[in-house]
Amino acid sequence: MADFHPTILRFDSIDSTNLEAMRQAKAGAPEGLCIIARTQTRGRGRMERAWQSPKDAGLYFSIVLRPAFEMSTWPLIGLMSALAVSEALAKSCDLKVDIKWPNDICVNQRKLCGILSETVETSGGMAAIAGIGINLKHQEFPPEIEAIATAVEEVTGVSPNADLILETLIKTIGQRYELLQSPGGAEHIIREWCASSSYAFGRRVRVTLNHEVFEGTTRGLEADGALRVELDDGRVKAVRAGDVTAVRPAAATWSASATPDIQAFREGLLDMVDEIAAGGTEIYGGFTEILCMWFDDYWGHHPEQLIRDGVINEGEHAILNRFSEKFRKAYPKAVHEEQDLRKLQDDPTWKSVVMAAKHAQLELRELAESEMVRSSS
Repeated sequence: MADFHPTILRFDSIDSTNLEAMRQAKAGAPEGLCIIARTQTRGRGRMERAWQSPKDAGLYFSIVLRPAFEMSTWPLIGLMSALAVSEALAKSCDLKVDIKWPNDICVNQRKLCGILSETVETSGGMAAIAGIGINLKHQEFPPEIEAIATAVEEVTGVSPNADLILETLIKTIGQRYELLQSPGGAEHIIREWCASSSYAFGRRVRVTLNHEVFEGTTRGLEADGALRVELDDGRVKAVRAGDVTAVRPAAATWSASATPDIQAFREGLLDMVDEIAAGGTEIYGGFTEILCMWFDDYWGHHPEQLIRDGVINEGEHAILNRFSEKFRKAYPKAVHEEQDLRKLQDDPTWKSVVMAAKHAQLELRELAESEMVRSSS
């Protein structure tokens, strides 16, 4: 770590901080060079997804690293970066976050930050680029991510100090990078990541790869940071690339179980509203699964019982019931179940359901805020 001297290059606008970090690394930039931009015109996330980068609404940051350890350990740089972001937000904003494998930073299961780790060949050897995008200020997110994205300002209710977050982030990256290169450092990073993520152990997830989709339960990480997922037949798969999403508990387990998990069902119910408000794009089974999950699993069997069992209160029931009635009127018969969700995205009927879900989201949020005010007064 003797050669690690963080220096910052700031840009008003740039195509991508990661691309600029690569260019600088190829030109011989030393380890520790940080690229900061007020906005990006070609911001990127994992799997070449676009990363929205409105001017001054986020922290758009990349750092050049030249690790001396084995390349088999390089995938841990992403995990290391996620831990650094988590600690930086805790110290600078008093904000507790969750880490979704491999490196999304979430609050209340909505994405606050994305991390993109890449490698580049340079005349001085291979270099690693750790790109970090943190949503700082409340903004008008694009419709496709509005229900699944959030920002520091939205969560804390306070305009964040971007300079303080950046200063703390660079410091925590340096500390964890030093740890990663120390004896036993890789194992420490994995243990700390597992302790900081609700996705590490016992989480039911759906994994989407290029040509395969499967479900299972998470069983920690491999030595290289791959996610271990146990299938229903007992086999364990190591996932090194792909999308991982949490699978909600089915209502069948609620009604059949002698000791139902109230909190898990409640989270699943509210997450389902969020998914529909986002257009259902994160639900693998598409429109068929949306209909079955909402009307059969979550709202199909005596929803009044949810009040009696303490899953939701009367105000939440009224909001969710209004949404459910609009959904049922839009799609009253099972003949609709075979439709392809992708073909429905521009359909006025489906758009009306999505808007109803967004309205329910807003009402639920306002209800929660009013109840919080009443309880504190």
